[in-house]
Amino acid sequence: MGKSPSLTVETGPATKAVSVVIVDDHPVLVSYLTELLQRNERYKVVGRADTAKGALEVCREKKPALVFLDIVLLDSNDLTCLRQLRLEFPRIRVLVFTGRLGTTLVGDLLLAGANGILGKTVRMQEIIEATDRVADGGMYLCAQACDSVRKLVAAAPPDRTRRPELSRQELTVLQHIAAGLSTKQIASKMELSQNTINAFRGRLMKKTGRHTTADLVLHAARLGLVRVPGLRVATTNPTG
Repeated sequence: MGKSPSLTVETGPATKAVSVVIVDDHPVLVSYLTELLQRNERYKVVGRADTAKGALEVCREKKPALVFLDIVLLDSNDLTCLRQLRLEFPRIRVLVFTGRLGTTLVGDLLLAGANGILGKTVRMQEIIEATDRVADGGMYLCAQACDSVRKLVAAAPPDRTRRPELSRQELTVLQHIAAGLSTKQIASKMELSQNTINAFRGRLMKKTGRHTTADLVLHAARLGLVRVPGLRVATTNPTG
């Protein structure tokens, strides 16, 4: 007999903790993630779902800050849920936690707007590290996902797109984004305001014609503007 879809919404007093929804059709894993995250007072699991439909329902009701998402669900085994989440809730951070990490899939996940990618074989400490990074507004890729990005960049045909003319500060911001740093962390490193960093991010998106952070980083890596772990790429000579 197949599993029946389920949807759980937690009730309780409002909390300042980072609200999390876990979307996965493996109850044991959901329980493990819930316990792991809630050991840290920073996180509060406010809902769970094992279908794409249920994920959208609980996100509409609870409006979480972060979603842990497995793309293989009872009613979906592709990028449908991720794309729907990105379309309806563009501000929610999405950390994909899946057992499927083929090279092509990693590229598709990034282009679809995943803020982080973890394989289900990673250790407990890395789950917390990735959650912190993504919750803080940064990007996190596990070693296997990084290797997939390296392969994608190495195998891509030459990108004949003209390199955008970037100022030194724009290039520095781009390199920090590629390193997975959050806006707050970049602002601290560069001794600028977070609003200024967001303005730089917006200009980078406009100059490159990209619409998501992950797409921006992949495009920049193909143009040799940033370094991808395990792959040497040329750097540009920024203007001013």
